[in-house]
Amino acid sequence: MTAELTWGRRYLMCPPTHFDVSYAINPWMDLSVEVDRERAQRQWQALVTTYRDAGAQIELLEPRAGLPGLVFTANLGIVDAKTFIPARMRHDQRRAEPQHAERWFRARGFEISSLGEDVVQEGAGDALPFGDTLVTGYGGRSAAGAYVDLQRVVTGRIAPVKLSDPRFYHLDIVFCPLGARSALIAAGALGPDDARLLTELVPDPIVLTDEEAAAFCANSVVIGRTVVMAACTPRLERELRARDLEPLVVDVSEFLKAGGGPRCLTLALDVALGRQDSATVTVRPVAERMRIDRWLWAARFFKTRGLAAEAVKGGRVHVDGQSVKPSKEVGAGDRLEIAVGQARRHVLVLGIAPRRGPASEAALLYEESAASVAERERIAAERRLSAPPDFDRGGRPTKRDRRRLDADRRARRGRG
Repeated sequence: MTAELTWGRRYLMCPPTHFDVSYAINPWMDLSVEVDRERAQRQWQALVTTYRDAGAQIELLEPRAGLPGLVFTANLGIVDAKTFIPARMRHDQRRAEPQHAERWFRARGFEISSLGEDVVQEGAGDALPFGDTLVTGYGGRSAAGAYVDLQRVVTGRIAPVKLSDPRFYHLDIVFCPLGARSALIAAGALGPDDARLLTELVPDPIVLTDEEAAAFCANSVVIGRTVVMAACTPRLERELRARDLEPLVVDVSEFLKAGGGPRCLTLALDVALGRQDSATVTVRPVAERMRIDRWLWAARFFKTRGLAAEAVKGGRVHVDGQSVKPSKEVGAGDRLEIAVGQARRHVLVLGIAPRRGPASEAALLYEESAASVAERERIAAERRLSAPPDFDRGGRPTKRDRRRLDADRRARRGRG
């Protein structure tokens, strides 16, 4: 039996007065499928009653004409005790929603802490706490760089995971904390390294099948020992009951037309980040900063740490515009300029690693600027164009290449 979550008994919801599918910004939205607004209202009201019967307190956000997605309050922002961090939406159709929510929070005494204007982070839909770790999603809607900003305003460790399947565009469709030791995980919607990160973080994971993930089983709301779900297979029901959890399926079919389920329709108001749900949960601490030569090696910019140190000593690496020594420590938020070959790469440090892992892990440690990527591509294109017509850059020499090389050597010996 898993210990209960310490959060999830107080939620903000918004009536579906203006809910509709009037635009398509995810694979589930189909403009040819009409929403039955009266049925949506009945489903939403039944969901509110279910939450209250399970012991949750529901507070209401006033709906607003022209904002059909406002009903999905999970995306409005992140709550950390008495601080509200408004979301930065990717799509124009939803960008006014967090501003509407901000007024609600401000009126109730919450401190407002804003992320940078150039980041994209879609609220608690891409940020769910497990123990003292905030698991965050990127690659679907939110951007990895947003969590550098977020780390400055929240307490505790942030663990970003990349969403690799466009159907599962938010974290709350692939991950659902159930208690202090257990969570639902749609591992098939993640890359192997990200799936492993979650299964290592969660002591007792329930890994969903592809069928269960596509039915939005992970987009569930947990209130004590009750799990309110859009769907639940017999297998999953057995897994939940074995952990003394009670699955309760509700009809949210109208909201699924927009790609949203029970979790999408709620924003937890009683979250305090950086606090463990139970003393039994342990998360390996990660150092916040590390030597730059070691970071460059772990991020796979150089094959060895020695080569990385030589580059730093030689002035080919700058931190925030300054030359540094190999002992200089870097961490999330530092901006590096790294000369590798002809290219100068400009990257933002997103995190550090205690070891050198595969390329897929190294890519999570930084975000390269668009201009830097474009410059590298330009240099590579020029290199290809400048090569002799019959010059083959890839792989070992062919037999034809070797015959030409041998002929050249014989000609040179003859001239000598």
